[in-house]
Amino acid sequence: MCNGKVANKGDNCQSLTFRRCFGRAMIICSTRMNFVQAVMEKTMGSGIQDVLDIYHAMIETEHNSPRELPPGGRDGGQDQRLRAVGPETGQFINILARSLKAPTILELGTSFGYSGIWLAEAARASGGRLITMEMHGYKSAYARDMAVRAGLAEYVEFKVGDAVQMIGALSSGIDFVLVDLWKDLYVPCLEAFYPKLNPGAIIVADNMLRPGGDDLKRYGEAVRAKPGISSVLLPVGSGLEVSFGSIEAEVRLAVILFFGCRKKEDTF
Repeated sequence: MCNGKVANKGDNCQSLTFRRCFGRAMIICSTRMNFVQAVMEKTMGSGIQDVLDIYHAMIETEHNSPRELPPGGRDGGQDQRLRAVGPETGQFINILARSLKAPTILELGTSFGYSGIWLAEAARASGGRLITMEMHGYKSAYARDMAVRAGLAEYVEFKVGDAVQMIGALSSGIDFVLVDLWKDLYVPCLEAFYPKLNPGAIIVADNMLRPGGDDLKRYGEAVRAKPGISSVLLPVGSGLEVSFGSIEAEVRLAVILFFGCRKKEDTF
């Protein structure tokens, strides 16, 4: 029982109030995005914005083109689709990662580097670093070239190979994770990086609503079952599962500023 309401199994008062606040705040979020984008364009610099503009044109072209399975399937080394998170999610992960002090950011699924630009800019702004992992070398190479063009390459470490194995080789101390690779790898990657998280770490998993599916449902259940995790599903972009190791003051402030949730502390 929480404030007179029956909690679902596995929920507590903190997670229930956390989700209620996010739900109310999302109504406000859509009216604030243009303002947030304008502010960020001024602070990012022209080089980064030029690179984002290139990506946005590529995203628009991809959205207007028929989807075709690449030769050899997803692992065949000829996949040219960006599968980018899009500007709304890009802005969101940038704001969250910027809220942390000198964070170690882990991106699972570099692809062609769009989301990495947002995360690398956050690393630069907050004194942190980005480690980004990709299965295909040609995608990682393209992402590296774009990071150089944006002036962000010095903040990024590019890794190519099996994500679960590469995570296993990392030392502990991860502060932010973006999970956006093949969906059957979400849970194995979660199990690999969870023990390496710092207290107060943030995990963002993409595509929870689109395309959704059994693999993503299993991920949502798995991350919410982790001890000390508060998690919420947000209708941002293709659907984001946002999970917090704890709700620290700077993270709470970032969420409040971004979503316009002006409630007092006890509303979370």
